[in-house]
Amino acid sequence: MAKRKFYDPDRGPDLYEITIGDDGMTGIRLVSLVIDPAIEEKGMFFSKEEIEDYQFKSIEYKQMVVGPAMIPKKKILRKDDNGDPYFVFFSEETICKLVDKFNSENNNKSINIDHTNEMVDGFIQQSWIVADPVYDKSKYYGYNLPKGSWFIECKINDPKFFKDKVINENRFSFSIEGLLGQTKVEHSKQEDFSSLIDKLSDEELLKIINSLN
Repeated sequence: MAKRKFYDPDRGPDLYEITIGDDGMTGIRLVSLVIDPAIEEKGMFFSKEEIEDYQFKSIEYKQMVVGPAMIPKKKILRKDDNGDPYFVFFSEETICKLVDKFNSENNNKSINIDHTNEMVDGFIQQSWIVADPVYDKSKYYGYNLPKGSWFIECKINDPKFFKDKVINENRFSFSIEGLLGQTKVEHSKQEDFSSLIDKLSDEELLKIINSLN
């Protein structure tokens, strides 16, 4: 659970940058298959069925889940121990360090369900950091991601699990799990809160309102 942050309702939620230390203790341990990812970018599954939401039709059955796991500078809403909202974000540099460490530790089979102890019989077949948003392979899958995003292709070995947990329960998005640091961004360097509100989606605003009730 997140530690308690200082919250000023007149100034708005605090902003924290996710960090990775040099001591080897911090990093991503697992990638989790979830229904609603914190980055709010849904992944997609591959099956014989038509996937009209993503303009895919008659895709060969591959038992794969693909999508972004981290997007740089994307503000992610969190709550502290007191129930007050705050935002966190990843920088391009931190995403690169986290992915390098994750890969160097051969964690391509470290996948679970909804951040539980239930492990997935599968593996990360490919993953990459978007270098050129215009020509990146993620465009083929229908995404328009910024430079520095981490994109994953995950192969599911068990067809029953793929049908029951991925297709039937819409669990085809990624969320990372691990030990990560946080550094507060001073308000003098943050966007004006009113400007931030203008950039929030209706869903994000609703989450903030509900968290304050």
